[in-house]
Amino acid sequence: MRTEKMNGISDRDLLVGQKAVIIEGALTTIFMAITGSMVGSVFLTSFFLKIGATSLEIGILASLPQLAYIGQFLGSYYIEKYGNRKKFCISTSAIQKLLWFAVAGLPLLLPQVRTQAKVWLMFGAIFISSLFGALSGAAWASWMADFIHPRMRGNFFSRRNIFIGLATFLAPVAVGKYLDLHGDFRNYALVFCVSTLIGLAGTWFLRQVPMLKIEKEPDLSFVDIFRAPLRDNNFRNFLCFTIFWALSTIIMAPYVPVFLLKEISLSQYTISIYIALFTLSHIISTLVWGNLSDRFGHRPVLAICVLAVSFIPLGYAIMTPHNYRAVMPLLYLIGGIFWAGIGLSLFNLLMALLPEKGKSKFISSFFSFVGIFGVIAPLLGALIMDAFREFSASLLGLPITNYIILFIFAAILRFTAFVVLTRVKVSGEISAPALIRQFRLINPFTAFANLSMAVRTFSKSAGNKLKRTPKPHQHR
Repeated sequence: MRTEKMNGISDRDLLVGQKAVIIEGALTTIFMAITGSMVGSVFLTSFFLKIGATSLEIGILASLPQLAYIGQFLGSYYIEKYGNRKKFCISTSAIQKLLWFAVAGLPLLLPQVRTQAKVWLMFGAIFISSLFGALSGAAWASWMADFIHPRMRGNFFSRRNIFIGLATFLAPVAVGKYLDLHGDFRNYALVFCVSTLIGLAGTWFLRQVPMLKIEKEPDLSFVDIFRAPLRDNNFRNFLCFTIFWALSTIIMAPYVPVFLLKEISLSQYTISIYIALFTLSHIISTLVWGNLSDRFGHRPVLAICVLAVSFIPLGYAIMTPHNYRAVMPLLYLIGGIFWAGIGLSLFNLLMALLPEKGKSKFISSFFSFVGIFGVIAPLLGALIMDAFREFSASLLGLPITNYIILFIFAAILRFTAFVVLTRVKVSGEISAPALIRQFRLINPFTAFANLSMAVRTFSKSAGNKLKRTPKPHQHR
């Protein structure tokens, strides 16, 4: 049975809604990439370094959005009890973005306030913003799980991720170059304000996505929100993987920009060039991973990509100011290819493990575990950085510093996450080795052709493509 008919949605409304979801994703990602909202940003890190933030405070900065993920339990409780996901998602998303005007303006409005007080005031605004972002995210994920048919998720979200990549391909380079030339507080504030307006435009597009009704649970207790996901053994294994993966990625995330800026002596513009390379390889490989996910399953795709990305921290560990020109392109090219698969298959695997009823409970549990250990990770990273601050050694001519120790520890955590992922089971999916054998059938020129076709298709108006677009169950 087709999802849009079950929910009383016409083909036209479905297509308009899908287009709106793609545009919203592109605009919101620009906002998140520049401000660092929920994901971290080299621009936000540089901003706080200019203010005078310490290494510990940089770690706290990275933990704030993760701590806010715990608020998804509140979002899940509201959604399951009252049911209006669309209104809740849009309103909380708008508040999340509006608060960034305060973050951008505080250093200008309070120039005489001492650094520590200024930093903590900004921390407060970022945390509240991130909390509303987490509430919005719980509603959005549950909404999209019902709106996008399970058999077309890989295809649809790969196309969405392509336009996210295209929208952000030039933005970090342009912003990095601008801030290298005009790096005072006023221009940082201008950049953050413009990105906030872009994010608000993305929230506006969500109004065009059809509202889907869910079965309310008026007698739901708050304890049930915590208990239900933990009763599912397979989902518990998935949560264990989530814990190790969150620790492994977030523990080093706030220190990579600092490492590149201070230890390797790169400019923000140079870093942005490599980010653009990452984005380009991400875009090109996204459709390949989407097609593989729909054909063979999300778990084997995720397993292959997690294993590949586990080696990336070791690449940072061997990087020096003398060899970065050889190491950086390789890291960001390979990283873009395999992070594309992770970004796509991790979310879709989560969707595949959800029950028919009470989706938001499992979604909030997933993101809350990410949040809890996302808080622990940067603080643990800060402790490692401070504990080995004076440590200095060498191995095979390579310097061993606190940054290198942190990167090696992150790699160990990633390999552990890969092992735990093998315990997650999804019926009907092939093994990761079997999927690797399918790579010989992939023509790289086909990926470029599919990318070009996707761009041309999306650029046409909804009215012109209504008669030509296949039904959702035909998107294979």
